[in-house]
Amino acid sequence: MPRLYERPPVREAVCEFHFVKRDPDPTASGVLKAEVSQEYDGIPSTDQTFQVGSGGEPAAYLNIRAPETAVRLPSQDRRKMLTLMPSLFAVHRLPPYEGWTEQFFPQIQWAWEKFQRAFPHPRPISKVVLRYLNTVKVAQEDLGIRLDAYFSNVGGLPGELVDSAGVSSLACRYETTNLTPEEDYVTVFSVGFATPNSALGIKEGSYLLDIDVQRSWPSGFSDSPLDHLDDLKQRERTVFEATITDKTRKLFQ
Repeated sequence: MPRLYERPPVREAVCEFHFVKRDPDPTASGVLKAEVSQEYDGIPSTDQTFQVGSGGEPAAYLNIRAPETAVRLPSQDRRKMLTLMPSLFAVHRLPPYEGWTEQFFPQIQWAWEKFQRAFPHPRPISKVVLRYLNTVKVAQEDLGIRLDAYFSNVGGLPGELVDSAGVSSLACRYETTNLTPEEDYVTVFSVGFATPNSALGIKEGSYLLDIDVQRSWPSGFSDSPLDHLDDLKQRERTVFEATITDKTRKLFQ
C-alpha cells in the first residue's frame, strides 16, 4: 500500500495523451470547451508551445518540433486545467492534491470521456505520459547541507552546496529506458534546487523533484489509454519513494 502524506509536495500533476497525427481542425477547441464547461469554467487562453525531445546521435541531440497552438481550459478556482493541442490532450491537477485514486484519476477519466464525446473518432495514441512536479521546501540554512540528507540515488549531484561558491540554482536529469518490440517505457527524473532570495523577501529555499514516466507505442494504438495509467502511477511512485529520504518524508507529515 502506498504511503499517504498529510501535506503532499505535489506542485502539479499532469497526464498527457499524445497522438500519432496532428488534428488540423481549427474548431476542435470550441467543441471540447462546450463539453467540459461545467467543470472547466475559467477564462480560456492560448499560447504557442514548442515541444523539445532528445534522440538521435549523439545523445545530446535535441529534436525541436514546429510550434503548436495550445488552448488552456482552466477551472475558475485554478485548481485544474485541460490543454488541447493538435498533437496532444493533457489533464492538469494543481494544489491541493488529494490523491491518485480519490482525485486525480477520476479527473482524468472524466476529461477523457468528454474528449471522446467531442471527438467520436479519435486518432491512434503514440504515447501516454504521467508527470509529477514536487516541491520540497526547506529552511535557508538547510540548503548548505549535503543533498543526500534529502535525496538518495542522485549520485550526479555534488554532495555539498558551498555558499561561498555563489551557486544559486542547479538541476540534474536522469533517464532510464525499458524497450520491447511492441512498446517502451521511459522514466525521467530530475532534482534541482533554488536558493532563497532575501532581496525579494523569500526566506525558504526549495528542491524540485520532477518525475516523468512515459509509455510509447511507435505504431500507435486505439485502445483505452486509461488502462495503462495505474501502471504508470505505480512506476512514478516507486521512483519518488526511492529518491527521497526519511528526513524528506518528515516534511510531508
